[in-house]
Amino acid sequence: MMGIPCPTNPTYEAMYDSKNEIATFDVSVGINIYNFTLSTSQICYTQDGINDRYCEPLDVFYNTGAGNKIQNTKQEFFSKYGIEYDELLVRDTSTSVYKTVQNHPDQNCFTLNDDMLNDFPDEFSEDLERATEEEFHNDPQIYPPGVYTGYGMESDKDFALDFVKKYDFNATTQAFSDNIASIPDKQYRFDCFFDYSDKQYMLRLEFEQQIHDGNFINVNVTRNDQGIPTIINNDIAVYSGGFNSTVLFHNKLDSDIVLSTNEPVVYMVDQDGDIYENTFAKTLTEFEQVIPPEKFFAYYFASHREKTNQPITYTVEPFGLKGSVTLKQYPHCMTEDQVISLYNEVKVYPKFPNYLPDGYSFECGVHNTNAFVHFVYFTDEQRSQFDDKINSAFNREFLADGGLVIDYYDEAWNGWNEDPNYDKHARANEKAQHPWAETYIISGEPAVMIEEYFWQSGEQRSFNRLEVFFDEDKVRISSSLPKDELIKIAESLN
Repeated sequence: MMGIPCPTNPTYEAMYDSKNEIATFDVSVGINIYNFTLSTSQICYTQDGINDRYCEPLDVFYNTGAGNKIQNTKQEFFSKYGIEYDELLVRDTSTSVYKTVQNHPDQNCFTLNDDMLNDFPDEFSEDLERATEEEFHNDPQIYPPGVYTGYGMESDKDFALDFVKKYDFNATTQAFSDNIASIPDKQYRFDCFFDYSDKQYMLRLEFEQQIHDGNFINVNVTRNDQGIPTIINNDIAVYSGGFNSTVLFHNKLDSDIVLSTNEPVVYMVDQDGDIYENTFAKTLTEFEQVIPPEKFFAYYFASHREKTNQPITYTVEPFGLKGSVTLKQYPHCMTEDQVISLYNEVKVYPKFPNYLPDGYSFECGVHNTNAFVHFVYFTDEQRSQFDDKINSAFNREFLADGGLVIDYYDEAWNGWNEDPNYDKHARANEKAQHPWAETYIISGEPAVMIEEYFWQSGEQRSFNRLEVFFDEDKVRISSSLPKDELIKIAESLN
């Protein structure tokens, strides 16, 4: 190059000025050192820093063949299905197979032979045989029309992507926004008839909805003020139980990123032999998770499958960025502050009483669902009598002995979706149909009191349940305390 002898074992040092787009590097050839300056328009050098500077114009060519091929594939895919290919890359996949009721040979998009079965999920061959023997179903909400009851299985994402690119499927899109932030989400289904052993089947490949119940935490891969890629919210803690167990990894850059981890898949085996898997690591091991620009990958951390109270580390390539997620168990016996903090995560705001009868104090908040929580109140005497704080919330003997439990339930929201038809007066009227019901108006809200009876050791016992219905939620107060005490508690709710 430029009259410089080709070195056998060259050594060099290089620096790049990103602001001016100029690279400088020194190459040692034998006893000589060549000092290069490389810009987008020319390349110059001096020898040993003493020769005249010699320059040649430079034509820069970018190798975009692979990129163009990928872009063409995505454009062809969109023309074929009207669906962004990038939308599928970030979704879990499943495969289902069904036997058709009547053959439609003109609708087949491929013929399956035994050699092709190796490309399918391990369970596919068995499920294919089982599907042949199934009876006709009558639930079009679950099964496609024109097929018998089928079987579904998890499948490799590469397999699903290759098949929908290779064959002409019938594609449908179902839109969702039933999450806590009403973020638009979708599920994609690809259906295709095929022949196998002179029988016709239907193959369904699903790219699944990403966001489900509970709240989530956003992790953004973006650029800082200096234009350097970085992770916003890189070290986070999430709580199991759906409070904020889903992490959304957003790609805010203009190129693909890859989410990866070196965490071991199996974390521990407990004394009963149960294996606790780090399925986050398993997911990223089985399929290297590519996140295209302006897309996100959602992952739900579940405590029975992930390790808790220890960071699960991950890396974002090609930038070598690192972050961690620490999964914490929600406390089984929560303080009032913990109840408020965790339930506020899912936009549920429990009501607490300002008034309690003498001797009673808060003991435990017990999670039921993301919209349902139990508050247990003890006296000192009951603390010595009932040592199981959590199960006291469901113990009739505890209530009959004067124990106090207040249940809060956000009926209109319920932790998953909003009920647009919720009517507190209608709900109160339903409850008032009980033969032992007494109706009240408490602080302007409809309320119903019912005495409940049960048998213990041949003796009939009882306690009262007072339910107060608010615009969107309900509070139930249970105890054998006098009725006027329950009403006082209800009047103090806020």
